[in-house]
Amino acid sequence: MAAAANGKSVELFRDMLPSIRRVGVFGHATNPVYAKAMLDEVLIAGRPTGIEIHPVVMVRGPDDLEGAFSTMKTERADALVVQGSLAIKPLTDLAIKYGLPAASTTRVFVDIGGLMSFGADGPASFRHGARFVQKILQGKHPQDLPIEQPQSSSWPSASTRPRPWGLRYRMHFFYAQTQWSRARAASSSRYSAARRRRGRWRRGRSSRGWRCPKR
Repeated sequence: MAAAANGKSVELFRDMLPSIRRVGVFGHATNPVYAKAMLDEVLIAGRPTGIEIHPVVMVRGPDDLEGAFSTMKTERADALVVQGSLAIKPLTDLAIKYGLPAASTTRVFVDIGGLMSFGADGPASFRHGARFVQKILQGKHPQDLPIEQPQSSSWPSASTRPRPWGLRYRMHFFYAQTQWSRARAASSSRYSAARRRRGRWRRGRSSRGWRCPKR
């Protein structure tokens, strides 16, 4: 879900700041596998919105940030999507300095100065994971438990904070975010239910031959 959330940030930029035409990307060079997945999602999101995704800059650490932001300004990026593992205070400070609205997937990104974050609700995911641990400790077999995506999203925005970029926001995009979150949750629930049904069918087949269990 995290990589898809990075792509969603592009759509939110379009609804929030309609004047944006080019969005840059900061990927973390020390995690190239996720960086590629994130970039793929951002590129997919950019096509239907008409937003150009450029430039893409791979950053190793804080020492690379000044040069990376200089590249963003030289290439005339209007906004910035940041890989979650790069959500650090030096980055948000430079985003404000260079006047680049920035979005990431971690909740803390907004607290340290980013414009917005969109991603899985971390505390809710940990609480949900604890329920799986409890079921396993009570004797449930892991293969009988559903594979689920996070069913709730966290979307703190800097819209209620001081706005150092001097931006005017279009607020109707909150509705789009809510609809997207509900659709993700519904899809995850349907997938989990289907997987549980398949699990019951396999157990019934192994114990009673080829007969499906009664519903």
